[in-house]
Amino acid sequence: MEYQIKKANILKSLAVLTMICLSCSGCNKEDDMSDSEGAKIKGSVTITSISAQRKTTTGLQINVSIKASGVSTDEVRMLGAVGGTTSDAEGTLWTSLGGGTLSGNAKFVTGLKSKTTYYVKAFLQTTEGTVYSPIKSVTTP
Repeated sequence: MEYQIKKANILKSLAVLTMICLSCSGCNKEDDMSDSEGAKIKGSVTITSISAQRKTTTGLQINVSIKASGVSTDEVRMLGAVGGTTSDAEGTLWTSLGGGTLSGNAKFVTGLKSKTTYYVKAFLQTTEGTVYSPIKSVTTP
């Protein structure tokens, strides 16, 4: 039974990652706010705060406050954050606040290691494309 639950969780995670990859296949580089034809993508996103804490005796959590601007809620398909242990913020961490929202607090609660520096960038996916915030780092306790 435990094996089936773990397998179901892994399959669910793979499905989410596949969805992200497919939706971001045309994503732009971090500092590039233009699409492939050079047209400026409307909107921007910033990380207003980031912190790491020990949530329980065995669990760690990274909290990320995100704010989008320059777009209406109707234009927001997804607002969230991605990250990992490499300085380009690529890795296995992913969280989303969903669509139709311009700000909020996101959390990474799985896959974190103690005394590890993580690099995180926020993303804003709109009807025009996807933009990223500058990368911020945080070290877990």
